[in-house]
Amino acid sequence: MDRIKSIELLRKSVMPPAMIGVVCLSLGLIPGIAEEELVAIVPIGLRGPLQYLLIGAAAICLAILLSRWFFSNMILKRVDAPPITVRMVPTGSATRFVMLIQGETRGAEVT
Repeated sequence: MDRIKSIELLRKSVMPPAMIGVVCLSLGLIPGIAEEELVAIVPIGLRGPLQYLLIGAAAICLAILLSRWFFSNMILKRVDAPPITVRMVPTGSATRFVMLIQGETRGAEVT
């Protein structure tokens, strides 16, 4: 415990995959809703594959968004060694671990 200088939790932003997913989902659903009105913009032969591609991209963005929401990276910085990065740590467990370490270091400072 004396060799740990700091512990950091890093969470990536969820906004980029959320925005890309919303745009892909919107563009994927529009050809299905406005069937005949988009014939001049999207040829009928490309409508089906394009719709599946965009909805698939939206599903991938949703998976990335969920992984960024529920998992974080934990960086342990030691005094005598380079930092150690632990990836894909559940955010709740990492937060409890940091709180536990903070409680132990505060208890050691008091006594």
